[in-house]
Amino acid sequence: MRKVLGIILALALVFSMLSLFACTDGNGSQNEETKDPALTDPATDGSDSSAETDPVTDEVTEAPPETDPVIVKPDPPEEGGAQFIFVKTFLADTFEASNGVTLPYRYRMPDNYSEEYAYPVLLFLHGAGERGNDNDGQIQLGIQNMFMPKELPTYNCFIVAPQCPSDEGWNAVDWSLGSYSVDEHPMTAPLCAVLELLDYINEKYSTNLDRQYVTGLSMGGYGTWDLICRYPDRFAAAVPLCGGGDPSKAELLKDLPIHIYHDKDDTSVPVQGSRDMYEALIAAGSEVVLYTESEGRGHNVWDLAYREPEMIKWMFAQRRNSDK
Repeated sequence: MRKVLGIILALALVFSMLSLFACTDGNGSQNEETKDPALTDPATDGSDSSAETDPVTDEVTEAPPETDPVIVKPDPPEEGGAQFIFVKTFLADTFEASNGVTLPYRYRMPDNYSEEYAYPVLLFLHGAGERGNDNDGQIQLGIQNMFMPKELPTYNCFIVAPQCPSDEGWNAVDWSLGSYSVDEHPMTAPLCAVLELLDYINEKYSTNLDRQYVTGLSMGGYGTWDLICRYPDRFAAAVPLCGGGDPSKAELLKDLPIHIYHDKDDTSVPVQGSRDMYEALIAAGSEVVLYTESEGRGHNVWDLAYREPEMIKWMFAQRRNSDK
């Protein structure tokens, strides 16, 4: 009986030693599969917790490093867009008027110009802030909006944009007062030069004298009113923006299509000047005057007016009454 117990104890000792040997690598160190989780924490052993094991190859692959966020920048102006057109297709020249005024001017010819077709002409008069002689400032504000979308008639006409000298104006009035009397303020030399420039364009190119249009903003709005008050039969339509004119000339203008724009909150040029002209034209019996008075835009109504495709189409649809 004692022998049997001895054999059992011996066998138990052998099995115990075999189990201990299975948990070691032969050098007495503990096998990786049985390590204490605390000893394998990435925060303590410096290993990369983002590493993953490929289930197919059983290889460890490192996670891609973190990158800075992508900064999305706006695309540059698309070729054919408004800014591209202004840079690429507005030509520059200088006009010497008979009264001694030198007018830098930019002009755009119609797409696919041909002498076989008589093209409309749009005269654009800039504001006071764009005066000078760099022959560039006058096309940087407002007018570029007339080229959106691409189907507008502005692509198939002449556009003439003269630049007023720094110490002059399209008229000689205090623009902060609104309405004024044309008879009390002679036409300025730069505006006289503009009419000569327009005559020069009409003589040099194939244009339609019954489809001549004028628009302008701020000081150019005053200039627009000044031109049509003095020459009511010269243009087929006018679009004066944030300007003022002479209400006493409404009878002369009642048959001329005019679209007036002004903002009620304009602190640079009082809205009353445009209201006076509209009310005088209605009183004179005009059925072709339009008035858009916005709110909250301040002085800037050109972004409103020139971005209205229907206004552009309306203007170019007008034709002068040749019988007058």
